[in-house]
Amino acid sequence: MVKEYGSDFSLDEIPKGVPNLCLDSPYTVYLRSGRECLKYVGLQIESEVNRILMPALCCRSMVKAFTDIGFKVDFYRLEKDLTVDWTSLLEIMEDNLAVVYINYFGRPTFTLEQLVFLKAEFRDVFIIKDATHDFFDDKVLFGVEPDYVVASLRKWFALPDGGIVKSTRYLLEQVVERDPEDFFTKQRTQAMLMKHKYLATADVSIKPLYRDVFSKCATFLSEDLAIMTMSDVSRILLEHLNVQKMSDRRRDNFMRLYQHLEHKDFINISYSSSQTCPLYFPVVLNIDRDFVQKELAEHGIYCPVIWPIPSSAVGHCQWSEYFSANMLALPCDHRYTESDMEYVAATLETIIQNMA
Repeated sequence: MVKEYGSDFSLDEIPKGVPNLCLDSPYTVYLRSGRECLKYVGLQIESEVNRILMPALCCRSMVKAFTDIGFKVDFYRLEKDLTVDWTSLLEIMEDNLAVVYINYFGRPTFTLEQLVFLKAEFRDVFIIKDATHDFFDDKVLFGVEPDYVVASLRKWFALPDGGIVKSTRYLLEQVVERDPEDFFTKQRTQAMLMKHKYLATADVSIKPLYRDVFSKCATFLSEDLAIMTMSDVSRILLEHLNVQKMSDRRRDNFMRLYQHLEHKDFINISYSSSQTCPLYFPVVLNIDRDFVQKELAEHGIYCPVIWPIPSSAVGHCQWSEYFSANMLALPCDHRYTESDMEYVAATLETIIQNMA
């Protein structure tokens, strides 16, 4: 048996049958991916909005979701604590636009007062929250609901595909397709099954095979312009998830990492709430981040970079570029135990100590 931390989920078997529940509603739709959810929202508001404002620290695929359908995307700056640079945002605000925001690792980017101000002072402004970083925490934000909330479900659960759009507005009918070949879902399902076999048997010949499939699926998704519904396979899997148990485990894992690392020199993002349940645990390294990432991978700990700055956002925000260049995201999801988190923390500490 092999123990790995992070990277794509595995799957032990393909569920049979058909979904029992109708998840979609006039205010909620389930799609193939998070980027397709953003594109879907863009089509909902394209007749009312001239451009999109996004934080400079964002994923390239988020920008592409809007530019693919003709939107102009501009960027606003962030502060050192990953909150909005309010003054710079107001300088580029105007009527008839959409503001996209992310609560990075569960930390609020906007205050209640700021969101209320934007809606009150500017005409036809839409607030879009990408909740992929804090999906389990996403209730009603400080008593104010964004116009749209989107999230990538396959980042949180062992699903071959999946994203969600929730809205306070009645969702207009859009052309949402069902892939007749189901290429993306079938390929990712097979890769997840292969990964499960690798973890169970330690057959190293399997690993490059499923990693290649995952990579090809990522490329396919980035090039496919269609908006697809979430597959029946993912809908069945989603029906049977114990979300509360997963949320509790993630929260415990996050706090265990925080307890081990909060006083270290290389941790400079603080958390005060034991209710925090973000996608990853962030560490900001003022040393060779890429070397640390490589060394962690040698120990079976796979930490993504959140995110390489999109080329169109380069030069807009010094703090966004700082975090992009220095931050790693430690895995803390429900696949792991608190003792696993102790291993992750101890391994990180040892690597950094050896670099001194």
